[in-house]
This record gives sequence, C-alpha cells and structure tokens, in this order.
Amino acid sequence: MTKRYFTLLEAQSLVPWLNDAFASIRNYLLKNEISKTLLEEQIHKLRSNGNSKTEEKVQSMEDESTNVKKHIDKILTEINDEGILIKRIDTALVDFPYLLEDGKEIYLCWMQGEQEIAFWHDIETGFSGRRPINEL
Repeated sequence: MTKRYFTLLEAQSLVPWLNDAFASIRNYLLKNEISKTLLEEQIHKLRSNGNSKTEEKVQSMEDESTNVKKHIDKILTEINDEGILIKRIDTALVDFPYLLEDGKEIYLCWMQGEQEIAFWHDIETGFSGRRPINEL
C-alpha cells in the first residue's frame, strides 16, 4: 500500500467519521466487557452443576465475544485503510502523515475529545512533542 499524505483540510474532514468510529469501538469494548463478566459467571455455574443450558449460554457468549472482536477489527482496518496511523485505541489517538513544503514529513495529531486537528508533531517526538497547528 502506498503511503498517503493528507492535507490539513482532508484530515479535518475525517474527524467526525473518526469520532463515530471510535465511539463504536468503545461501545463494542463495553459490550465485550459485560459479556466477559457474564461468561465467567456462566462458566462458574457450569462447573458447579454441569447444566446443558449453561453450556449453550457459554457457547453463545463466546460466539458473541468473537463477533465483537471482528467488528472492532473491521473498524480499525477501515481507519488504517484510509492511511491514518492509529497510535492508541483507548484514547482514540491517531496521526495523519503530512508533508511540509520542504518535503519533511510530520504528523497531524488528533485525539478523541478534540473538535478539530489542532496539533502536529515531528515523527521522532510523538505525542509528547505536540505543538499547535498554527505553528506550521
């Protein structure tokens, strides 16, 4: 896959889509956490009484967990396929490759909770080196 470079306008236009995508991931993760807790309870019941209905519930919950993981993977793949670099899933931190006029590559940086792309950083410095976009 060829590396994609974004303009600031292109990257900004993807922020609403990213907000929705990471909100979906959060919902799937929450659903998976609840399912995991219920699954552990059902496994405990199964060990204590061997009920076949409990076995069916356990299998159903395991299938649901697998489906949740597939949905999350699909969303992450869609983001990656756009050329966006996912740095952290838990905070929805992403970078957009960007070329300065002199040919130097930097990253436009966005994290969920930010209304727009307001920061950038050198590739080597990462998040700790974020600087205001108006310094570009």
